[in-house]
Amino acid sequence: MITGTMMRSMRKRARLTQHQLAAAVGISQAHIAKIEGNKVDPRLSTVNRILAVLEKSSGKVCSSIMTRKIISTTPRATVREASKIIGKKSVSQLPVMDDGKVVGTVYEKSIIVNISNGLFDEPVSLIMSPPLPIVDGSVPCTQVKSLLEHYPAILVSLNGSVAGIISRSDMFKTIGK
Repeated sequence: MITGTMMRSMRKRARLTQHQLAAAVGISQAHIAKIEGNKVDPRLSTVNRILAVLEKSSGKVCSSIMTRKIISTTPRATVREASKIIGKKSVSQLPVMDDGKVVGTVYEKSIIVNISNGLFDEPVSLIMSPPLPIVDGSVPCTQVKSLLEHYPAILVSLNGSVAGIISRSDMFKTIGK
């Protein structure tokens, strides 16, 4: 649950005054003060507008939180090799790259399912899923949250090339800061 105290802290981290936040949200500065002082219980729509402004003001873009070292595999690697990478690197998915292009994704669940199907020494191209979504590095972090509700990670491109990855845990780390 978001409290007025939490909103005040977020506003200060975003380096906004109560007046600036109120103007951006479309409510009075006095109302912001009452919310932050836990004197009123604002409507959910007001809370959502405040949070949207505060998140946008944080200025974080995907390139600022992405992990630059992408752990990946190739379509020719075996399911066994992908399994070893997933286990050793403690990741739940591997982008499948071919000549610098993302051609699919191998999930740990796919490997587990296909171990019993006798595909352990077959290429990952037989079990890979479609590629993870790719967003530009300049996209605000707030815009990728909905993607992470449906995918365990997203890829980030800079200058037309895949340059990083954002997992759900990366987003949690960002929210916690």
